[in-house]
Amino acid sequence: MLYFTLILALVGQLVAADKKQQIALSEASTNFSGQLYQKIALNDPNIVYSPYSIHSVLTMISEGARGETSAQIKDSLSITSLGDTVHAVYKELIKLLNSFKEVTIHTGNALYVKQDLHILPAFLENSTKYYSAKVDNINLSANGGPERPINDYRLSERVFPGSVKEECVDDKQSSVRVNVSYEIQTFMCSNQENLILKSNTFLKNDPELTTKEDFHLLDNTVKQSAKELTGQ
Repeated sequence: MLYFTLILALVGQLVAADKKQQIALSEASTNFSGQLYQKIALNDPNIVYSPYSIHSVLTMISEGARGETSAQIKDSLSITSLGDTVHAVYKELIKLLNSFKEVTIHTGNALYVKQDLHILPAFLENSTKYYSAKVDNINLSANGGPERPINDYRLSERVFPGSVKEECVDDKQSSVRVNVSYEIQTFMCSNQENLILKSNTFLKNDPELTTKEDFHLLDNTVKQSAKELTGQ
């Protein structure tokens, strides 16, 4: 079984938000990751996904929810105790992720809402303020299909491989949440794209640090080149 997740717990480097809030968000993401894996790996445990991508875009959406819907979203994401401050903590995290020099990371969020649904100005403002998100109405009968503006956004965010497939979006959906990240993406309808790190240093070939290691698949094991670095 291959269980590969990316948990971003950058508590020590977030300086503007309160330390307790930083720790609470890290714990919330970790808890959410474990619960999510138990659900989506029932049929196929050999899976690659990004808890950060899913958690961040759903946290953004929670800002616009009310009543029981809001309570259930926040409970599922384990962010109830953070209250509205969770958005400010995420703002600091996103700022940090996009500022790294040695590691290439790029994240972006977008929300496309059905054309006849009104987007509250406060939600639009906060999505932009805290998540640097693009929020817009989408015409499901537009030329090129409703997937076109989503793919245009992906290109604008420098996400090139793949695309949102035709008929992935239809009139039964009220909105599509998009999280794009650098550098490998697997688009999921109504969800997000995965996040992966590309280290400018780690990816450079160094025979002295590279060895053949076992890589476990569902039905067998193969040898794969692996590189290991230690340090701070």
